[in-house]
Order: sequence, then C-alpha cells, then structure tokens
Amino acid sequence: MYENFSDMYENFSDMYENFSDMYENFSDMYENFSDMYENFSDMYENFSDMYENFSDMYENFSDMYENFSDMYENFSDMYENFSDMYENFSDMYKNFSDMYKFLF
Repeated sequence: MYENFSDMYENFSDMYENFSDMYENFSDMYENFSDMYENFSDMYENFSDMYENFSDMYENFSDMYENFSDMYENFSDMYENFSDMYENFSDMYKNFSDMYKFLF
C-alpha cells in the first residue's frame, strides 16, 4: 500500500511538473505574442510616418513645380517687356533720326 501511495505521489508530482511546464510554455507564448503585437504596432506606426513623409514630400515637390512655373512665367513676361522696350527705343531712335534728317 505504501508503494501505491508512493507511486501516486510520484504521478501527482510529475503531473504538477507537467502543468508547471505547460504554464511556463503558455506564459512564454503569451510574452512572444505580446512582443509580436508590439512589433507590428511599431511597424504600422513606422509605415504611417513614412506615408506622411512621402505625402509631405509630394506636396513640397508640387509647390516647387508651381514656383518654377510661376518663375518661368515671370521670366517670359520680363522678356516680353524687354522686347517691347527695345522696340520702343528702336522706334524712338528712328523718329529722332528722321527728325534730324528733316531739320538738317
């Protein structure tokens, strides 16, 4: 009978050890899932930041294009004004030349 109790105690002891190991394994598994969730959360945050940065970069390039377009338009207007000015000076020179010829 003592041998049966000893075997029974040994079986319960093994069973307790197995449950303890199982609890430890579940605890490790929970910790791993928790770390994995945290990593996915960080990854999502990083992708979100990256998207925001690309969005800002696109907006900056768009503004830069608009500024270059305005600058081109301004240079074009300036060229046109200089061309008109040259034409006016040319006409003025011609008029002075004609007047000089007429007077002398």
